[in-house]
Amino acid sequence: MEPFDFLGFTFRYDRSIFSKAGRFWNITPKVNPRKKIRQKLNQKLKSIGHYRAEKVVLELNPIIRGWMNYYKIEKVSYTQVAFKELEDYLRKRLLRYYNRKSQRKTRLYGQQAFDKLVKEYGLIKPHVTSGIRPVNAL
Repeated sequence: MEPFDFLGFTFRYDRSIFSKAGRFWNITPKVNPRKKIRQKLNQKLKSIGHYRAEKVVLELNPIIRGWMNYYKIEKVSYTQVAFKELEDYLRKRLLRYYNRKSQRKTRLYGQQAFDKLVKEYGLIKPHVTSGIRPVNAL
C-alpha cells in the first residue's frame, strides 16, 4: 500500500518488526508542518529580542502547545519522533538565542537555557508532555 498524506499527516502501512505477518499504520506529521513550526519559533525568538525568561516562555508555550495538540494522537501515532526533533531544535535554538546576547548577558547566558526554562519557568517539553500546560507554569 502506498503512503498518502492527509490533514498534515503521512499515513503508511508498515511491516511490523515483531512478527513477519504483522502490519501497522504508521502515522506521522508531514515534513512541511515540522519546518513551519521551526520557522514560527525562530521568527518569534527574533521578534521578542531581550525579553525576560518568563515572557519568552509565555510567548513560546502557546505555539508549542497548539502544534502538539494538533499532532498528538494517543496510542495510534508515532509523533513522539517529531516531538523529539522539535525538542532538539528548541534546545539548540534557545542556547543560541541566549548566547548571542553578548552585550546584555542574561542569567541564562552560557547555560543550558532549554532545561532551565523547562524546570524553572514552565516551558513545555515536547518529547514528554502532551501539550497540556504544566501546573507550575506562569
